[in-house]
Amino acid sequence: MFQIDMSDMDFLIRLFRKMPDKFERAVGMMLNEFAFETRKEAINLVPRKMTVRNKGFMKRSLVVKRAALRGDIRFMKSEVGSMQRPRFTGWKEQELGTVSERPNVATLAARGGGRRGIVKGRFRLRRGQNYPDPIDYPGESPRGVSGDESHRAFIMLRTLSRNKYKKPFLIRRYRKAQPGLYRLVGGANNKRLQMLQATKPKFRRPKRVKWLRRARGKMFATIDLNRTWAKTMKRVLTIR
Repeated sequence: MFQIDMSDMDFLIRLFRKMPDKFERAVGMMLNEFAFETRKEAINLVPRKMTVRNKGFMKRSLVVKRAALRGDIRFMKSEVGSMQRPRFTGWKEQELGTVSERPNVATLAARGGGRRGIVKGRFRLRRGQNYPDPIDYPGESPRGVSGDESHRAFIMLRTLSRNKYKKPFLIRRYRKAQPGLYRLVGGANNKRLQMLQATKPKFRRPKRVKWLRRARGKMFATIDLNRTWAKTMKRVLTIR
C-alpha cells in the first residue's frame, strides 16, 4: 500500500494551492505509478524465487487497486498484491512464512511428471464431480464387519480393475494409501495406484520469501522520483 507523506509535499502544495482538483489528481497518479512499478518488479522477481508454471496466470494474479484521483489526499492510497483464487493462495505462505491451508494438492503425476507442469484437466479434483467412491461399494470385511471403509475401498479397486476403468476415483480411507484422487495404471496383471491429488496433505512451513516487500524496495531504489513527479505534473497541468 502506498500513501503520501505530507512533509515532502510543501512545493506541490504551494504550486497547486489555487488548483486543488489538479493537486488531488497529481497525488493519486503518483500513488498509482508507485503501485504499477512495484507490480513490474514483482513480475520479474517471482519467477526467480518461486516455481511459476504459467506466466500468464502469474501476471493476471498480480493486481493493482488504483488510488482515487479526487478526495482528501490524506486518505488516498493505492494497493498492489496478489489475487487469491480457489486453487491459488497468491504466494501468501512465502510472503508471510505461514503454512498452506489448501485442502488438496496435485502430485507430479497430475502435472505430467514435472514440477513446472500444469495440472491436466482430467486430473483436477472438481467439486460436484461424480467420482467412484468406496462408500458406493457395500460389502462385509473378512471379519464380517459390514461397511468397513478400508474393505469397501478394496472391493472398489477390484471392481474397477476388472472393468478396466481408467478414469480418476476417490479413496478416503484405505490401509494401503492415503486419502486422495487416484487412477489405476499398469498392465492387466500388474495394476497399481497412482495418486493425482492428496486430499489431506501435510504441508511444511515454506522458506520465507518476502517477494512483495522486495519488489517495493526495488521500485523505490530504482525509480527517479524527481523525473516521475515532473512527468506527473506535466500531465496534470495539460488536462483541462
